Amino acid sequence: MRGNSVGSNSLGGALADYNMQDILCMPRVYCEKMKRRKHVIDQYPNTKKVASWLVGRLFDRDTVYSKEEEEPLYNKCNLRECLLALLD
Repeated sequence: MRGNSVGSNSLGGALADYNMQDILCMPRVYCEKMKRRKHVIDQYPNTKKVASWLVGRLFDRDTVYSKEEEEPLYNKCNLRECLLALLD
């Protein structure tokens, strides 16, 4: 069996603080996998620009949430930080 399943520890410490079985953390797991293959995304600069624009529209870059309860549902497991790092 390959080490890229959702429950595996192949991503190292990047997801150590998150419940890997939580369905809301699955986008973060996928984002971490894509960060490891960032060179593939860099081959498509126009797609990367559009994705960066969409992430900018969806997530406010300047907002800091002091409590987990304040986070919007679509930002669970710090998805915003992962996507911003992936597309920068």
